[in-house]
Amino acid sequence: MKVLFICGDNVGRSQAAEALFNKYAKKSTAWSCAGKPTWTKERDISNIEKEMPDVHDIVVIMKEDYGLDISKKVSKPFNKEMVAKSDRVIVMCDPKDCPRIKDAEYWNTPRLSLYDREGKREIIKGIEAKTRDLIKALGE
Repeated sequence: MKVLFICGDNVGRSQAAEALFNKYAKKSTAWSCAGKPTWTKERDISNIEKEMPDVHDIVVIMKEDYGLDISKKVSKPFNKEMVAKSDRVIVMCDPKDCPRIKDAEYWNTPRLSLYDREGKREIIKGIEAKTRDLIKALGE
């Protein structure tokens, strides 16, 4: 089974879900993309804390709390082919802010950039719980 996680900017919610899903799932795999493109090339993480503090927080949280290095992840723009190649689609933002996709499941997950590091940490814990529930529902 292939699961696609989509969020508005693909710099936090969907990439965290992808990394957590791939960490815990045994048979299935996940990937993520942006409902609207933001980054198109690999990140230079040397100045990420100054240039993109929200992304830096997410990278740090994923490394410290889950042992996952997502620093090299890049934003992948959403396209219909990605949906067609996926068995399950999870949209992680408010439905009014994200693409409407037939048969997608919507996890109305708050935008991480609105929270401090501890707030982001709590949201990511919620993403982890939903991701584990999804894996269990898939029979893994």
